[in-house]
Amino acid sequence: MRRNHWISICLTAVLAGVLLVSCGGKEGATQKTSGEGHAGHGMPPEKVPQMEHQHELPAERPASPKGEEKLVYHCPMHPEYTSDKPGNCPICGMNLVPVKAEEKEAQRGQEGALYIPQERLRAIGATFGVAEQRRLYKQIRTVGRVTYDETLLKEISIKFSGWVESLYVDFTGKIVRQGEPLFSIYSPELVAAQEEFLLALGAGESALDLREAARRKLRLWDLSEAQILQLEKTGQPSRVVTLHSPVSGFVVEKRLYEGKYVQAGEPLYRIADISRVWLRVAVYEDDLRLLRRGQPVTAEVLGTPARELRGVIDYIDPYLDEATRTVEVRATFPNPDAELLPGMYASVRISVDLGERLAVPEQAVMFSGERYLVFVDGGNGMLEPREIRPGIRTSDFIEVLAGIMPGDRVVTSANFLIDSESKLKLALSRSHTH
Repeated sequence: MRRNHWISICLTAVLAGVLLVSCGGKEGATQKTSGEGHAGHGMPPEKVPQMEHQHELPAERPASPKGEEKLVYHCPMHPEYTSDKPGNCPICGMNLVPVKAEEKEAQRGQEGALYIPQERLRAIGATFGVAEQRRLYKQIRTVGRVTYDETLLKEISIKFSGWVESLYVDFTGKIVRQGEPLFSIYSPELVAAQEEFLLALGAGESALDLREAARRKLRLWDLSEAQILQLEKTGQPSRVVTLHSPVSGFVVEKRLYEGKYVQAGEPLYRIADISRVWLRVAVYEDDLRLLRRGQPVTAEVLGTPARELRGVIDYIDPYLDEATRTVEVRATFPNPDAELLPGMYASVRISVDLGERLAVPEQAVMFSGERYLVFVDGGNGMLEPREIRPGIRTSDFIEVLAGIMPGDRVVTSANFLIDSESKLKLALSRSHTH
């Protein structure tokens, strides 16, 4: 047993020696091969370690000449793609354009901005305007209708009862003059009043007060001085008395006919004096805050196209029409020749002086469906979309309540093309990224 044990120990030692000799031979062969490889380049073996150390150092780029500006190349259609050498855009194939590296970094620094070269802006016809304080005037355009002046309406009635004998103004719409006969009436009450007056006249000076009282009664019952003098002259009461129009105008309403019995105070006619008329104008509620009494009104009546009316607002209704969401305002116009007839329609302009307000040209503002945007010129071809809060809109300008400052330069034309181009670039850049 002891002899077998020693035999195992000896065999193990022999195997270990063989392995050591084999590894040492391979290492020497490797070193020899390495040395020979470098020596093959014409260098002595003793220089090989130094050369291997030099191969580990990174290569340095040649420095640019002092003072030379560094250029990068980008795609005009996709400025997010850049390269340090000329070539073609991998997205659209366009030639890359050189720009200064500092300018490119500035462009990248403007979040949300859009870069469009000046040549491209000129090609799409982009123009610019300035946000500044302007004196704004708004023209409210609407329609109106001519109506009679209600303060010149006269309702005709009588102060006694009776039967209509004859009708002289016998249809609605008829033009009447002041003093023109309207109708004749038989009234027992009026006959009795005439007889009282005649009795007082016959009583002489002793019944002077009674005579004056009877005369006043006839006047109050709308008998004219000529009729009273005629009664005094003839001494006979008139069975039928004719009543005359107290005003000039046209008949708006007629409620009597021959033979009708009428009572005291009953409305018989409505007569409108149209020597002065009203123009009633409908204004939408969102423009109501701009209206004041005294503002100028210009109207062109359709029935008299050659005549332009100029007046001022003299009244604003204190209530809103719920069906049309409008408020009626009123202007008064003289009408001595009766050319303006109630019921005529007119196109109306109301001029409103809004004073000094920050505004931009109307073409500069885009409505995206949810917000109002303008493109602000940031210089070097950068256009920044800004959301604004618009105010009052005139025919040429839009008031800006928030979003930009006075002096900002904004795009006033081709902004829809710019907006479309920005969305296209965004879509292409996203597809290229994915």
